[in-house]
Amino acid sequence: MDLRAINPRDVTLIMPASGLSRRFGEPDKLTAMLSGRAVAAYAARRAASLNFARLIAVVPSIRGALADIFFNAGFELTVNEHAHRGQLSSLACAAAYIDAKNYQPANLCIMLADMPLIPRFHIEKLLANAGPRVTKTRYKTHSQPPVIFRGKAARRWIDAVQSGGKNPAAANAEDDQYVDLADPFGDDIDTVDDLMRIQAYLRLKPMGD
Repeated sequence: MDLRAINPRDVTLIMPASGLSRRFGEPDKLTAMLSGRAVAAYAARRAASLNFARLIAVVPSIRGALADIFFNAGFELTVNEHAHRGQLSSLACAAAYIDAKNYQPANLCIMLADMPLIPRFHIEKLLANAGPRVTKTRYKTHSQPPVIFRGKAARRWIDAVQSGGKNPAAANAEDDQYVDLADPFGDDIDTVDDLMRIQAYLRLKPMGD
């Protein structure tokens, strides 16, 4: 099997961003301000800078500040009307949108909007070191997004999440590839305390797009 680096122009990126932010409270954590910009803007701008073939964001509404962040970064928007069902419903919404548009992506990348510190070089490293099927980020003691689904694995992911089964990225297979990510770049924001911790980090070490 040819395992050359994956060109981002051969990748469709999906960013689920329709969660209810129950642990964070009001406002939506993705529109909360972090060092002068909304939390979601960090991941959106970073993804947009990589020249992916297509950018798809799953949002709770086509209107509002969150939708504007993604639209202005060049994302196509699809609305998840079942956000109360959790993240898998967002992924299923993205998969259904891809099929409805008949996009047939060669490869997929799943990236989360509540991880503002994911650096561009890490996504480039995932693409450069992609395995035969699934390539995951290894952070601390676990695997997490960003995740790359290569070739036929992309199609299997699309079918699996629409069938109502478990997220294929959650299970670890023998031939999964892993790319390590240093602390604190893989931290996500679930609570106000998380936001404050990352805010303190960015005061010391500001990040560009």
